[in-house]
This record gives sequence, C-alpha cells and structure tokens, in this order.
Amino acid sequence: MNKKLFTIGASIISLLALGVLLTILLAKPATFRGTSYAEPFPPAPEIQLTKADGSTFHLSAQTEKISLIFLVTLPAQIFVQQP
Repeated sequence: MNKKLFTIGASIISLLALGVLLTILLAKPATFRGTSYAEPFPPAPEIQLTKADGSTFHLSAQTEKISLIFLVTLPAQIFVQQP
C-alpha cells in the first residue's frame, strides 16, 4: 500500500514539475504593449477661449505647464428665463 501511494505521489509531483518546466521553456518573452514616450508629443493646436471674467485664454501661452481644459455644454433650456 505504501509503495503504491508513493508511486502515485511521485507521479503527480513529476507531472507538475514537467508542466512547470514546459511552461517556462515554451513561454513567449514579454513584449512592451504600452505607449512609448521616446519622442515628445506634438504640440497642441492653438486654442483661444473666453474665460468667465471676459479675458482671453491662449493655450500657446501655457508652455512648460500641464493644462487641463474642461468644456461644458448645457441644454438651451437652462438659458431661457421662465416666467
């Protein structure tokens, strides 16, 4: 009984080791799948916007800065005054 149990256990361990070995040997090498930052991004197109205080915003004046431009569109019903 012990010899049979030992043989079964050794077989299972051998199959697991063989599976791990085959996985390691047949695995493809990892490849880069992200975005390459080797080249700088092209500059953003010129944008002129009117700020809430009435002054003009020029995107080209924001060099060497990170700019987040948030645009909001609202339904026309909000601008209509209701009696």
